[in-house]
Amino acid sequence: INNVCIETDIYTLAGKTRAQRMALETFYSDNVENVYNEVYQTLTDEKVTYITEDLHYKIIMTIITMMYRTSKWIDRHNELFDSVLEKMYALCKQTGQDSFMFENINYSINGKTLKEIQTEFRNKGKEPQVLTQLEIAFKLIDIRKYDGIFVSKLDPGYQLITSDNPVILSNISQDHIMPFDPENMINMPLDSRHILTIMPHSQSTRLHRIVRLTEGNILSQGKMMVNNTCQLTASNKYILGSKSALSHFIDNLDNYRKPISDEQKKKLQEYEDLMKNLMQK
Repeated sequence: INNVCIETDIYTLAGKTRAQRMALETFYSDNVENVYNEVYQTLTDEKVTYITEDLHYKIIMTIITMMYRTSKWIDRHNELFDSVLEKMYALCKQTGQDSFMFENINYSINGKTLKEIQTEFRNKGKEPQVLTQLEIAFKLIDIRKYDGIFVSKLDPGYQLITSDNPVILSNISQDHIMPFDPENMINMPLDSRHILTIMPHSQSTRLHRIVRLTEGNILSQGKMMVNNTCQLTASNKYILGSKSALSHFIDNLDNYRKPISDEQKKKLQEYEDLMKNLMQK
């Protein structure tokens, strides 16, 4: 159970030595994974309100690297280009060509199956792809490194689920979410009752602090439903949670699938405004 979301070799690079091949994994281990416990304990400890500048950065870094460090980005990229390569391969077969150019690289299909071509493309593109993910992540971290930190605690009667792609972006003013948009709120369940939200435009006070709010019954239910629906939608292969939380979610799936109403959207906007106001106090 502990290994259910683990995928191996996603960040293994080309290299002659093990150290070279594991350079990116070592970077994540030394600079990101080793602060997970500190970040979680800080965010869920209700006695902690003010934090150091360094810890503030660690929290932002952790959630943003988790957003980009997921196989879903790679899987979607591979699915897209598998489809493109399938069409190029079929065109070559129809026209009698034994190779084609794609992204300035010549691919020979002579004696190769479509599957072999797709595997070759993935192997050539893997390293630039994962390095680009890391570069984009740290650009976004630099932009948002001191954004507001907001932690909601739900009523005990409501439980959150999570997934293998747990970081959720939201933007009330836009229908289509752009991952690099600094206007996005960044949300992630920390456990069954705590949700972390990174608020945009909350760094003007220059205070390194965590704003906390214990939700009442109605807001707890609303936040649970929004989070759990988003986790299902964002998941790549797995949703995770306690047995009771998952059972409740499955039993009430029809309610979760209902589209958000204008009234609910208005309440979410009001709640977002409330959080922004709390950040500025």
